[in-house]
Order: sequence, then structure tokens, then C-alpha cells
Amino acid sequence: MGSTWVSVNQGWLKWDTPLVPDKTDRAWHQFVPGIVTDVVTNIKSKEYKGNPKNINSIMAISHYDPPHSKDTDMTEKEDKEFRYFPLLRGTVDVPTIGDPVLLCTFGNTQYYLGPVNTDGNPTWNIDHLDASTDLYENSSFNPSEENTAMRLEKKYNESLDNPYNEKTSLRNIQGDLVFEGRYGNSIRIGSRDVNPCIIISNGRFSEYSTETAFDGSIIGMFQKGSIRQYFSSDSKIENDKLVDKPFTLASDMVEADEERKRLMSYLISHVNSDGDATKIIYDYGKLLTVEGIEAGEELNTLGSQMFLNSDRIIINSKNDSLFLSSAKNVHIGSRNTLTISTEKETIIESSNIYLGKQAKETAPGIVTDIDVQQGMVLGENLREWLAALIDLLVSANGHCQGAPIPLGAENGPPGSLIPKLIELKQLIIKDSNDIVSIKHFIEDNKER
Repeated sequence: MGSTWVSVNQGWLKWDTPLVPDKTDRAWHQFVPGIVTDVVTNIKSKEYKGNPKNINSIMAISHYDPPHSKDTDMTEKEDKEFRYFPLLRGTVDVPTIGDPVLLCTFGNTQYYLGPVNTDGNPTWNIDHLDASTDLYENSSFNPSEENTAMRLEKKYNESLDNPYNEKTSLRNIQGDLVFEGRYGNSIRIGSRDVNPCIIISNGRFSEYSTETAFDGSIIGMFQKGSIRQYFSSDSKIENDKLVDKPFTLASDMVEADEERKRLMSYLISHVNSDGDATKIIYDYGKLLTVEGIEAGEELNTLGSQMFLNSDRIIINSKNDSLFLSSAKNVHIGSRNTLTISTEKETIIESSNIYLGKQAKETAPGIVTDIDVQQGMVLGENLREWLAALIDLLVSANGHCQGAPIPLGAENGPPGSLIPKLIELKQLIIKDSNDIVSIKHFIEDNKER
């Protein structure tokens, strides 16, 4: 039973309202409370009944109905009486058995809204009108398990919510549009001060009431504000103490007993005129407080940014191309190995290519404490030079009493060196030698 006339004289309703005339004992309820007895989540659900329309429908009992139980095999009439469909077309929060819901009827079709938020818990809410029901035994969730998620909150953030010290009531901040799943996943469409943000989180720890960089997977889109400002409260318990753990690139994570010489931040700083890597990486878009401005802190570029963080990330283009483009720099870092695999060609188009940071630190011809830059060998040029050297040696002569004679080899007769040099020259003939690669190529030194 969905929408119905309800007697206002039912004692358990505890109604006391001047809106109902004394002369009537019935009132129309468009929405009535009920409890879920079964759910159709897929085609193998018991109440699917071979009808695709029944997906996400529920079987429910109204609390205004007299107590009764349903038979295992319902008649068509009973099926229609107890089945309810999602009220909203494109959005549905599918309940589980035992969830409290609101039931209604429009155009002879029964619908439901819910689950109802009776306990303020995103994971499970008890139906207080039927708390003694045995339906919980058949539910997909055991309310006694310690796996409930905390309600997601929006904690006040001074640097983001009041960057210019203009608010008279510091914690009077705007709420966000939030979608919460049962087990610590959420979508937040919100803002900090007047700056919009979107945060998609999955796998939030049950003891955390806000998104953190420690969440299983998280995507953040920020109009203004740095990554570390958005996750300023990130911390972990180490040795029974709560320790601040600001977000750090995985490639730059350093253990206490570890020595690292090739951090990603070092190279980022190097290609940015030895700028502060922390500001470049972590403080991009940072909003400065009045105190920060007075202290002389420099404002970083105020641009939008996207943050993607997870234990593992796979980006796959299964039918066409993958494009990665940047208006400035592209930085790739790894604590272990970077591999690039391709079946056919690898093309790197660049004015200059440096293998190792040191290769870029010293100008050619200038001797310093650091080794001078070493240019890569142009194999074809080297081959031609070696061929010319052999030709020169072949033409070389000794002299005996003023007359030229061919050079000998290893105390051999005059001219015995020539066949050996010719044999050596055969080894560097173009396109048939082991010196010049026919698979890997570099540019020459001509300006283009």
C-alpha cells in the first residue's frame, strides 16, 4: 500500500495538529513509512519475475498495513500490492532488506523514496517503527559488524574558507552537495569560500569523516587552493603519536634509513631555474592568508588543477590514440623503473636531449668540478671518419734510400699491412657494420 487515507486516531501515530478538523478521523498521506522486505538488484533476484522493469524495485510493507506476512509465491495481485519502483527516473539509492523507506502512489503505480536517514548513518539506518523485525537476519548488511562509515562532513579550513580574513562568523561556511555510498565512498560537489571544487573518493577509512590523500582512490578538481591546503589535516598514527603527513609524490617518498639521489623534485627544480620544488609541485594555486601576505609569502599561479591519487592507476586507450599534452612541462617520476614499450617505433622530437641531469649542468668546453658534458656519437659520421683513416693508412708509405715503399705488418714484407687495412675497412661499410645502429637514430648538429 502506497499513498492512502490514514486514521488520525491511531494511538501510535501520536498526532496533535490543528490542521485536521475534529469531525474527521482520516487524513490523506501521500507518503507513508514502510520497511523493505526484498530487493531486486539483478535478473537472478527472487522477485525479478522475468521483467526488466523490476530491476531496482523493492518489495515492502507499509507500517499502516495490519501485521501480516507474505507467502513465498505471491499471486499477481499480491505482487502488485507489495512491489514499489524508484520514484526518480535517473537517480536511485537502492535500499537493502530492513531499510526504512517512504512509499507513495502516483497514477496507480507504487513508488519508493529512501532509504530514510533515521540514524544519520550512510551505511545503515534502523527502522524505528519496526525495530524488532527479523528482516535484518536476511539483509545483505549486518548492523552488528564494525564496518560502518562516518557521515561525511565539511571541516572549516581557514586558508580556503577565509583566505582574506573577511568573515565575521568564521565557521559559518556553505554546505556542499554530497552523494554518499554505504562504505566510505562519496562524490562532493562543493566549494571553498566562493571557489568551486569536486572531490570523488572511494575507500575512505571508517574513522575519517573527510576525504584525505590516504583514501583508497581520490580525484580532486580545484578552482583555487593547493593540494596540501585541501588535505591539510592528513595525518597518521606512528608509535602511538599522531604525525602530520602532507601529501608527497610517491616517487619522492623517502624512508628514514633510505638515501635517495634521484628524486623527481630535484629534476623539477632543475628545469625550473632551481626554483623551490615544494612551491612548484604542492603549492600550486595556493591561497594566501592575510598573515601569509604580511609575512612576504609569494603567490603561486592561480589556476585550476586536477588531482588523481590511488594505489594503482591504469590509463588505457583500447581502439585509438592516447594524448598527453602540456602547455609547460611534463614530469614523470618513479622510485624504481620507467619503461616504454612499443611494437614499432619510438620517436622523440626535441631540440636537445639530455640523458641524466648532470648532462645539462655544464656547458660544453667549460671545465668545472663536474665532468664536462658528453655528446652522443653520430654513428654514420664516425664510420665515415674511420673509413677515411683507413684509406689514409693504406696510402701511407715508408722510405728506403729516398724511395717510398708500402708499410708492412708485424715485421712482414713491404705492403703486407694493406690487405689487413682493407679487411678492416670491409667491417665498416655503410649499412653492413656493427658500429652504426640501423634501428636507433639521433639528429646531426645542423641548425634547423
